[in-house]
Amino acid sequence: MPTLKPLPDVEGPKLECFADNLADHDVKFIKRAVGGLQSNVYQVEIDGKTYALKCFYHYTHTAPNGQLDPIYDMVDRDIPDSDWDALLPYATPFYAECRAFGRLKEINRENLAVRAYGYTRLFMTEEMGKKIQCAYGPTRKLAPDYTSWKLPSPDHPIMAIVKDWLGDVHAEPYWQRRKRESKFFRTIHRNLLALHKSGIVVRDLEDQQFVNGVLVDLGQAYTIPHIYDREFGKMPCWTFASLAAWDLLRFGAMVCGWNITEWPETMHPRPRQCTFTTHKDQEACDRLRPRVYKQRPYLPILNYGGFDDFVMSDMPPFDPSLFDWRKAASKGRGTTKRSSTDGSQTAQPTRTRKVVKRKAAKRKVAKRK
Repeated sequence: MPTLKPLPDVEGPKLECFADNLADHDVKFIKRAVGGLQSNVYQVEIDGKTYALKCFYHYTHTAPNGQLDPIYDMVDRDIPDSDWDALLPYATPFYAECRAFGRLKEINRENLAVRAYGYTRLFMTEEMGKKIQCAYGPTRKLAPDYTSWKLPSPDHPIMAIVKDWLGDVHAEPYWQRRKRESKFFRTIHRNLLALHKSGIVVRDLEDQQFVNGVLVDLGQAYTIPHIYDREFGKMPCWTFASLAAWDLLRFGAMVCGWNITEWPETMHPRPRQCTFTTHKDQEACDRLRPRVYKQRPYLPILNYGGFDDFVMSDMPPFDPSLFDWRKAASKGRGTTKRSSTDGSQTAQPTRTRKVVKRKAAKRKVAKRK
C-alpha cells in the first residue's frame, strides 16, 4: 500500500498516491507516445496492466506558470520569495494535474477527462534508465542516469501521473486525427462547460489534447480554490470568468481550424464544413438591445500566451470561482461513465435535439394508447 500523502499539500482537491516508487512494481516501458516542454508520456505496463505514464521534468515541477496576460505576469516580475512559494502548489504542471484530477474524483465526474489513478515517483537508477530506453528503441540513446532528465541529483525523483491509455493517436497524420476528433465537438463543448461549473479552467485548450473526444492534458489547468480566485483577493473577482472565456475562445478556434484544414486530394468523400456554434442565432442576438455585460468597456480575456487583443464581450455560462469547493467532497454528481472493460475511454457524440424530441413524442403516443 502507498505510504505517501496526497498532493499538493494545500487546501482543496488532492490526488492520491499510486505507488511510492515505481521500481517496486513490475514495469515495462513499451513506447514513448508524445513529448513536450513539460513532460513525456509513455505507454507502460505496470503489473500486467496497460497505462499512460506522464513523467514531468524537474524544472516544470518547480517553476509555476502564473502568467495572466495582458494585465499581469508573475513570472517576469520581481516578486518576494514568499509569493513565489505560495504559487508553487497551484500553478506547476504536476500540481495542476493533481488538483484537477483530484477535483474530478471528489465530485465523481471522472468522465469529463481521462481517468487518473494517482501519482508516483521514478528514481533514475541504471536499471530504470535501461527500461526507459526500451521506449525509444535503438535509434535514440539516453544518458543512463539522472542527467538525461536534468535532475539536480540522483536523489531527486521524477514525478509522474498514471492514467488510462487511450491509444497512440499522435502517430496518425494530423488531418486524420482532426477528422476523428470532429465527431466529438458537441461532447467536448459540453464537458468543457461542466469543467467550468466544477471550478476548473483548462487554459491550454488545443485539439491535440484530445483522444477520441477525451481531454488528456490538464497541465496548465487552474482549479478552485486558487491563489488567483476571489477569496484570496490578489486578482480581480472576474479573473476565473475571463479564463473560462479564454477556454471557449480556444474551443471556437478548434472548430474554425477544422473548417480551414487543407484536406488531402485523395480523400473521398470530402469532409463537410462544421456548423456547430455556441450561439443558436447570432444574427438575432445582434439585433437585440445589448445586455449590461455587453456594454463597453469590455473586460480583457486573460491568458498565458501573450495575447492582449481579446476582450470578454460575452460572459461565459459558468464562473468557475463560484464553485463551492468546501462542499465538493460531500456532493457526488452521478456515477462515473466508462465505455469499455479494459479501462479505455471514448466520449460519445451528443444526440441531436431532433432525436430526443422524436423519442419523447413516441412516448406520449404510447401513453395515450
